[in-house]
Amino acid sequence: MSIESDKVIVAFSKTDQKGFWKWAIGKHINFSHCWVVFYQGNTDTWNWLEYNNCGLKFISRRGDEATDMIAILVGNCTCIEVTPKRRYSKVPQYLWPWLYCVSFCKHAIGVSKLSAITPYQLYCELLKRGGKEIFTEYKENCDG
Repeated sequence: MSIESDKVIVAFSKTDQKGFWKWAIGKHINFSHCWVVFYQGNTDTWNWLEYNNCGLKFISRRGDEATDMIAILVGNCTCIEVTPKRRYSKVPQYLWPWLYCVSFCKHAIGVSKLSAITPYQLYCELLKRGGKEIFTEYKENCDG
């Protein structure tokens, strides 16, 4: 599997949400969590950056371990490939006060739109910005 080094993958998956987030996610249960995965060419590693209620998770893998990590994305997630925007502005990027999975991904890829609050809204926003859903051909082949 190869990906352009200036691209990142935003992965979306189903989780066991409780409380407020279960209500906020509504019918989009397969979009209840998100994180960022990217390839680092100079170290030949795949890197997984995730923020959840347990804190920040960073995993860096290469070789067969990286293949296993990508297999998780292919088998269990909806993935969008995007080109991150480098934002240099006088307005702080932390206008949205909560740090949670969507705000973390938005910071990582340079999305400042305040209306993308849930993972599904971020998914829709990334598609509008030219993001491309990837790994769909693998899932179609596996499903029959």
